[in-house]
Parts: sequence; structure tokens; C-alpha cells
Amino acid sequence: MDAENFKLALKKLGLTQKQFAELTGYHQDSIGRFAQGKEPIPKHIAWLLREIENNAAIIGTIQEIIRVWTRRIENEIKKGHLEGRHQAKTGKELPSYRNVVKLIEELKNLVNSG
Repeated sequence: MDAENFKLALKKLGLTQKQFAELTGYHQDSIGRFAQGKEPIPKHIAWLLREIENNAAIIGTIQEIIRVWTRRIENEIKKGHLEGRHQAKTGKELPSYRNVVKLIEELKNLVNSG
């Protein structure tokens, strides 16, 4: 992977050099040198970018499913449809294990049927 493809991959993924540095544990200066072609891009970084790019649709779908189900669980708690218990540290109401398992089973069925 050359510098131009590296920058293009970051752009396609909507990542800044700083964000990519934070994700990979590299120093931001190193990522900048990769992008400028001053340093060769390590093979494992090129591989990681290709894998993320190849699976972006799947990753986006999973993130959206998590967001939707998080909202659904929160709404069910607010409506009182899920038994909850109080979490002392945050003061938030948490759904009971049994009801969360039930919602997760519904999610699995939904994913498997699609």
C-alpha cells in the first residue's frame, strides 16, 4: 500500500489520521509519515485497512443493530415493561437478566431470518 492508497482508505472510512492513530496505538506523527510517503506503511496496517474497508458494510450494519436495540431496551425500561434493578454507582435502572436474554433471542432470530 502506498501513501495515496493509505490516505484514500482513511478517507473512505471517514477516519482522520489522529483517529486512526488512536485506534491502532501508533503515534500520530507516524501515521502522518505514512500518509506523506516518508515511511513505508507496515504490512499489518495495510492489511488492517483492507479488512476494515472490506467489512465496512457489515460493521455498519452491526453498529446500527446495536443502536436500534439499545434504544429499544431503553424505551422498554422507561415504559416499565422490563423488570429493572437499580445500579447504585450510576443511579440508572438496569433491565433484568431474563428480559435482556429474551430481547437478545429476538435479535438473533431477526438477524438469522434476514
